[in-house]
Amino acid sequence: MKDVGQQQCLSPLMVQSSKINGWLVSRKLLQTDYPKKLREIDLKINDATNKSPEASVHLSENPSLYLGCKKVLEILSQTDTKTDFFGRSSTVVRAWADIVNLFQKNNLYLAEIGDSIHELSAVQVPRCKMFIADRQKNLLDLRQKLREQNLNLSRKEELLEKVYKEFRVDVNERNIRVRLLEEAENVLQFLTEFVDSLKSLDPALQLYSSFRKFVLGGFQNDNEPEKVFECCPTLQLLIDSGHILVFTWKHGYAPECVKDNDDFIPLLLKQEREKLKQSSIEMDKIDFVAEDASSEPNEIVWDETEGIDFGPIDYDVIESIEIETENTPPMTPSGLTDSGNTVSSSIFSEIQAKPTIASGGSARYLLDSTDGRKALLNDLFELGAFLQRFEEDMHERLDHEGGGGGNQRSVSGRNTTGGSSANSGCDTLQNMIMQSAPQDIQSCTWDELHRMIQLVKEAQDKLTTSSLSQLMMIRTRTGYLDRLTDRLLDYRRQVMLAKSRVSQTQHLIDKTIQEQEEKTIQLGQHRESCKKLVTFFEEELSRICNRQVQIIGQFCDV
Repeated sequence: MKDVGQQQCLSPLMVQSSKINGWLVSRKLLQTDYPKKLREIDLKINDATNKSPEASVHLSENPSLYLGCKKVLEILSQTDTKTDFFGRSSTVVRAWADIVNLFQKNNLYLAEIGDSIHELSAVQVPRCKMFIADRQKNLLDLRQKLREQNLNLSRKEELLEKVYKEFRVDVNERNIRVRLLEEAENVLQFLTEFVDSLKSLDPALQLYSSFRKFVLGGFQNDNEPEKVFECCPTLQLLIDSGHILVFTWKHGYAPECVKDNDDFIPLLLKQEREKLKQSSIEMDKIDFVAEDASSEPNEIVWDETEGIDFGPIDYDVIESIEIETENTPPMTPSGLTDSGNTVSSSIFSEIQAKPTIASGGSARYLLDSTDGRKALLNDLFELGAFLQRFEEDMHERLDHEGGGGGNQRSVSGRNTTGGSSANSGCDTLQNMIMQSAPQDIQSCTWDELHRMIQLVKEAQDKLTTSSLSQLMMIRTRTGYLDRLTDRLLDYRRQVMLAKSRVSQTQHLIDKTIQEQEEKTIQLGQHRESCKKLVTFFEEELSRICNRQVQIIGQFCDV
C-alpha cells in the first residue's frame, strides 16, 4: 500500500516517443546490443513462419511483432494440442514459445514496441496524411478539369447538332455522303419554290421601276429609251417567266432543244447507293462512310478551282435552222430575188450561227448556276438599298409634315421638335420631288414599304444560308463533297474525343477518391494501432519501473 501511495504521489515519467529506446538504455532497462538480438529474433520468426505459413496472417494484423507472436502462440496452444513422449508441446508451439521468451528476455519486447511506435507516429501516419492531402489537391484539380471538359463537350455537341441539323442529317447517320447528295439533289425543288415566292416582290420592283422612270425621265436616250429605266433585270425575268434556264437568261429567248445538262448529282448518288448495296451484301454491314465515288463520264472534265469545262463548241453538230421558202421568191445566183431586192448573205450567217440548243451548263436552271445566283443577289441588294433609302426619305418627309410648335409624335414614330419660323415653312428637296411624283409612288404607305423591305430581306436570307451555299458547292464541284463529308465527320470525332476525355477524367476522379478512402481507413488503423501500443507500453513500463510512465511528443499529433 505504501508503494502504491508513493507511486500516486510521484509525478509521471515523461518519455519522448522518438527517444523511447534511448531512454530505456539510459535507465538500464535495455542492453545496448538490443538491435543485434532483435535481428536474431527476426530470423527465428522467418524460420517459424516458413514452417507454419498461416502464422504470417496474424503477424500482419498486429502492429508489433511481439504482440503478433503472442497471438500466434495463443492460437497454436488452443489448436495444436499434440505432445511428445515427454509431455512437451509440439515443435511448432515450442518454437513460437521460444520466440516470445526471447522477446521478454532483457525487455527486448519493449525495444520492439518502441520501434513500432516510432515507425507509426513518425513515418506511417505522416505518410498517410501527406498522401491524403496530395490526393485531395489532385481531386480539386481533376474536378475543375472535368467542369471545363464538360463545358467543352456541351459546346461541341451543340455545334454538332446545329451543323447536322443545318443539312438535315441525323447526328448518328452512318452514310453522310449519301445524305448530302440527297439534300443536294433536293436543292432544285427548293430553288423552284423560291422563284415562285419572288412574285411577292413584284410591288416593290414596280415601285423601284416607277421611281427610276420618274427621276431619270429627263435623261433617257433616244436610241435606247428603255435602257435607262431598266432595273433588276434578273429579278424581273424570274418574276415574269418563272425558273428559266441559263440559256434563256443569257440569250433572251428560249432554246428550241434542251439536251442533258452537266448536273452530275444523280449519277453520283446512284453510284454511292450501288456501293452501299454491294457492301451490305458482301460484308453484312454498311461502312461508316462510303468510299469516294468513281470517275465521272469521260466527256466531262471537272475542274476543282474553275467552272465546268465542256471543251470547244463544235458548230457542225448544231442542227441548221430550216427556213421556209414556199412563199419566198426564188434566189438568183447574184443574190437578187425576182422582185429585185438584194438579200445580204450576212443575215443567213447570223441566223445559222444563232444558238438554239441548250446543253451542259446552259441547260441548268438559272439559280442552279453561280452566275445566276450572283445576278439575283445583286438585284435583291439593289432593290433593298432603294427601299431603305426610300424609307429614310419617308421618315424625313413625315417628320417635316408632322413638325409644328412644341414636341409632337410624327407619323413615323419620331419625336419632332418645333423649329424656328424661318425653317418651318420651307420644303426639303425630297418633298419638292415627291409633290410632283406619280400617284402610284405617293400612294405607298409606311406599312406597305415596311412589308416590302421585310420580304426583300427574307429573300436575301433564304438565298444566302450557309447550308444552301455549301449544297450548291456540292452541285458544282465534286471535290467539295469530300471536304464537307470530312468536316462533318470531324465534328463527330471531336465530340467522341471530348466524351473520351470526360470519361478518362471521371475515371481518374473515381480512382483518386477510392485511393483517398483507402488511405483514410489505413490512417485510422495506424492511429488506433499506435494508441494501442502506447497504452500497452505505458502499462508495461509503469509495472517495471513501479511508477507511472507517460509517452509524449510526436505521438500526441497522431
